[in-house]
Amino acid sequence: MIDCLTCRNAAWVDNFHTQYDGMVTLYDDKFGTMGSALYALTKPLLKPVEFSNRIEFTRYGIWHHEGRRPRHGASMTGPGCTQWHEIYEVARHFYSEYLANEAGSKDPRRARAATALKARLDEVLASDDHKSYVGKMSLEEK
Repeated sequence: MIDCLTCRNAAWVDNFHTQYDGMVTLYDDKFGTMGSALYALTKPLLKPVEFSNRIEFTRYGIWHHEGRRPRHGASMTGPGCTQWHEIYEVARHFYSEYLANEAGSKDPRRARAATALKARLDEVLASDDHKSYVGKMSLEEK
């Protein structure tokens, strides 16, 4: 049976798994789980026909299309695929799409939903996971 240790030493294999697990955790904690929670808050703002709303395509892309590629890039030790081409796409869509809302809507139900979404977004952006986006990282963290 051929495994990683056939060509690599144990330290390399351990480091690989640490980095791979870190990428999966980063995606899940920063974008996956939070994206699902934010999406749930957008439900009252959506048209009822599935995939007739831009955010539905964005959510699917963040989860399936763009979301799987950083994990795959990490599994293949491809830093270009992991960081630039993939996690960048996830972050770009996460921040640009979920930040849009209808806070000024004249429909009270939609305005309440948009206000709830905005409040949750503010909490998300204040967390340690997203402080790079709002410019709150220290020089050491950068």
